[in-house]
This record gives sequence, C-alpha cells and structure tokens, in this order.
Amino acid sequence: MNRGGYTLIRLQTQSDAAQKKISRDRSVSQTNPTIVVFRVEEAAHFAAVQIVIAPFKHPDYPEQVFYRASYRYSHCSDALQRFDHPVIERHVQDVYDIYFKPSPWNFSSKQR
Repeated sequence: MNRGGYTLIRLQTQSDAAQKKISRDRSVSQTNPTIVVFRVEEAAHFAAVQIVIAPFKHPDYPEQVFYRASYRYSHCSDALQRFDHPVIERHVQDVYDIYFKPSPWNFSSKQR
C-alpha cells in the first residue's frame, strides 16, 4: 500500500509509455495525497507539472475511498506566457491515465 509521497516521472519514461500505451500502474495511497511531478517540453521551453491525487471519504459511503485529482504547473520563464495550455493538459491526462487512474478523471478545461 502506498502511504503517499512524491513520484518523479522522467521524460523518456513518459515518452516510452505513451508510445507503447503501456499501463504502468503505480499505487495510490488510500489515506494520504499522492504527488506526481514531471516536466513537459515545448520547443526550447518547459513547464514543471505537479498532479495531486488526494483520497477522501464520503459520509454516505464510509467504506469507500474516493479520489480528487488536480494539477498545477509553472513555466520555465515569465516570458513564456504563450505556452500552449492544451499541450500541458494532454500530458497531464496521459500521465494520469497511463500511470495511475485510481478512478476515471477528466482534466479537460471544458469540465471546470
């Protein structure tokens, strides 16, 4: 059982998994947030991305664990305001779907 913590996913590992569509399931804590850190590259720039997969309980289902997933990112420089958000969003969705996915989640900005 995962007790929470950080997972770093290297660029080459992301690329290999995405191309082969291999599910590399990682455990997700049922009691503490699981934090995933990775980098997205676009041309000569990059963004540092963090996904947090946090468990929670619902009083109507005390034996069930639910998960809330969210992400945030930071550009490599302030001059990079035009970094394509859909590119980051796609990478976040791929990393979540390929490596974790304790439950289906849609990171699309259309769902906000």
